[in-house]
Amino acid sequence: MLCYNKRILLVAALAFVLPATAGAQDARENTEWDLPGFAAADPFEIEPLRERFLVRNGRVFGKIFLSANETEPDEITAAFDLSSWLSRVADSGEIPIEIEAENPQSLAEIATGIYIGNTRAAERLGIFAPAGEGETYVIETRGNAVFIVGKTPTATRIAVGEFLREVLGIEFVWPGDEGAEWEVQKEIPFPRLRIAHVPAFPWRLIGTRDSEWNIHLGFGDLPRFSHNICNVFTREVYAEKPELAPVVLDKKIADFAGYYAPQPNLKNPEAAKVAADAAKAYFEKNPDAPMFALGINDSTNWDESAESSIAYGRLSYFRNLPNRSDYFYDFVNRTADAVRAHNGKSVGVIAYMDVQDTPKFPVRKNVVPVLCADRSMWIFPKFKAEDKALIRRWARSGAETWGVYDYYYGNPFLFPRLFFKEQAEAIKFVYDNGGKIFYAECGAVVPFDAPKVWLASQLFRDPTANPDKILSDYYEKAFGPAAGAMHEFYDFCCRVWKNQGGQCRWIKAWNNENGIELFSPEKLAVARSYLDAAFSALPGKTDGNAPPRERRIRARLDEVSSALNRAEKFAESYFARKALATTEINSLEDALEVLKNPAWRYEEIYDDADYAGLKHRANISAYGISDPRPAAMLRVLKFAETLSDEGEKATFNRALRRIFENVRRVRGEISEDTAGTAELSAADRRLKVIAESVPAFFAHPDFVESFEEARFEAYSPGDWRAGKNLKCLRDWNCILAASEKLEMGPVDENAFGGKGALRIAGEAERAELSRMVRVAPGKKVLAQVQARGVVSCGSVSYLALEFFDEDRKTLGRTIASLPVGETKDWRRLVALAEAPARSRFVRLYLYVGLQGPGDVSFFDDLTASVF
Repeated sequence: MLCYNKRILLVAALAFVLPATAGAQDARENTEWDLPGFAAADPFEIEPLRERFLVRNGRVFGKIFLSANETEPDEITAAFDLSSWLSRVADSGEIPIEIEAENPQSLAEIATGIYIGNTRAAERLGIFAPAGEGETYVIETRGNAVFIVGKTPTATRIAVGEFLREVLGIEFVWPGDEGAEWEVQKEIPFPRLRIAHVPAFPWRLIGTRDSEWNIHLGFGDLPRFSHNICNVFTREVYAEKPELAPVVLDKKIADFAGYYAPQPNLKNPEAAKVAADAAKAYFEKNPDAPMFALGINDSTNWDESAESSIAYGRLSYFRNLPNRSDYFYDFVNRTADAVRAHNGKSVGVIAYMDVQDTPKFPVRKNVVPVLCADRSMWIFPKFKAEDKALIRRWARSGAETWGVYDYYYGNPFLFPRLFFKEQAEAIKFVYDNGGKIFYAECGAVVPFDAPKVWLASQLFRDPTANPDKILSDYYEKAFGPAAGAMHEFYDFCCRVWKNQGGQCRWIKAWNNENGIELFSPEKLAVARSYLDAAFSALPGKTDGNAPPRERRIRARLDEVSSALNRAEKFAESYFARKALATTEINSLEDALEVLKNPAWRYEEIYDDADYAGLKHRANISAYGISDPRPAAMLRVLKFAETLSDEGEKATFNRALRRIFENVRRVRGEISEDTAGTAELSAADRRLKVIAESVPAFFAHPDFVESFEEARFEAYSPGDWRAGKNLKCLRDWNCILAASEKLEMGPVDENAFGGKGALRIAGEAERAELSRMVRVAPGKKVLAQVQARGVVSCGSVSYLALEFFDEDRKTLGRTIASLPVGETKDWRRLVALAEAPARSRFVRLYLYVGLQGPGDVSFFDDLTASVF
């Protein structure tokens, strides 16, 4: 409670002359006492404590008031948020929201209620948010009024969330109205409190994509620091100043700007002037903004002009990427100098990709670096030590303000991606070293990620708190009697992630179906057993007669069950397809086993439409789903040619017909009574395309690439490639992400055709070789390649077909992947697809991505046909 010495003295004097009964209460309400020997009392210093309760028996004592001055939209939202929750907790009618009285003359004239934002009453009483960086706020009672005042409108919304927790006892453990835990309260004492909050991290946010939940958890706004070079160096700028346009592979690129565009020529003196002018224009429109974003484009292509190449010097590498920090932060320093001279503001950047490391010189004080890393990979001791050392270097870099950028996904992962220990350790470490910004991309799959988000929210409030206790409290709040079982569930998921082994990679298995290898069906079964135990721990009924808290808990468990079911079905599909791709056929029994594999109709094992409309689900539309059926059909038919016994042929053909029971296929011929394609299921449409394409499997292809040595040429333009002895196929388009340890070129050893093969090895971030040809809608495209190698979980190696319309917009993609593990012998990958409507081009390509130590891919005898 806030007290003043004058008030204490006055009340003490009154105690001698008034009875300590009802008269004493009346005395506290009287603001006109004039006692001998005392100065006249300030009417705003004496607190008439009329109300004992905020809520009693369904009645709320007081209203919600907004400022008589101009009110910000976020303050209005905060008022409605408070009104809604207060009416629910009080089990009352709607709580009125009004505009405050304009000129109260004393506390007695300030109406009972809760005042939101920078009201005139708060200003008159001297109630302001504490000084400090970020979203500071104060919640303070004066007389019969509670004032909730944030430094910014967002801070006021966050402060209302604090009030809901502290006074009404609401815990926002899950997003949505039913995600909160609360009880109807017959009596709530009128709050007598003062909470002055200065956040441990002035700027903190976990990007859950649920703004209301974010606010209730205390997450706030972020200053601008991320990718913004693309909005500074535009086509218009390049047209006016062509010397700034990047040169890549000896070609000036002035007509390509945007998020993924190559970085401009930042060495040219005009670059810093352009950036500083853009910053000045931004601050004129946004005078309260603390910084201007100057983060690099999300691209590993950098300017290769003579000017920049000289500035790069002899490149070193950091985390397998070229280290261009000296080049980039020299440009940033020059821009920061101009911005500071203009208005004293800051420049925000992301220490990302080629500029993760500190430069050899200090950065300016008004440079705000935000360090990007996937700290879920702190499960690997070497990476954790390296990342901690990097954080310490940036803390000593000269920047007054710095922070970190993390990756807490979440979506699109189908399995729980949890790392509580590493998460807590990273937050504490950043705080201890002076970090002020903590942001993590998340896109939470809430049934799996809610504890992760909650843990971050509590550690952002108090980085010294015990993470184990935070989580234990969370499980109790979110799951009640099922807390113990859910604790086991989430801890098991953490152990699976912790013990994954293999390679250390940022956002490992991002948009990659083989990530489900980390959560095999056996591990998913263990997770399911913990969840079953959680359901069993719930008492009472499952119908609408269950108490509200139990219904909410059961609804959360149902969401976890649905998310886990999705992972289970996808795992079933994935491992069935992997078996179909890898099973050898050496006998009729082998062939029959292959034909029994449920992956022939894997669309029916796993149908993403089953989960359409569900909240908080992972979006796997970007997953590359490998289809092994064309290659398996080719192996089956080749084996069939070896059968001589009529009985075995009949058995084989019956098994084959069962696969195509709706398309009635027999060795490549489609029955005339088959229903139209539009009436077929997704599986049958696909099998129909395969059946119609069987003759082309054995026909002479339109295109052949044998990967002979003579077909390769040196791929050396560009600074990072120099001296790396990379070779690319002549007449093919080649895209390589800069990688220190990438190796690519022809080899003769163990080539499938005996005349050379393509080898891609080392820690390749991305290597893609492609050719584009025209194709008409309805045409079928068949591509085949011999492949072998070693693929780690999280890396990929595949053959693909991708269709485009006339404007080069993607219409669809089909891939055939090497399976995770070692493929010692050559295996045929077959990509088969029918060109969709509006198709004008098809791109045939080989892709290798995120290879780790020991991974390698070989390709030979690539063919393609359009028919």
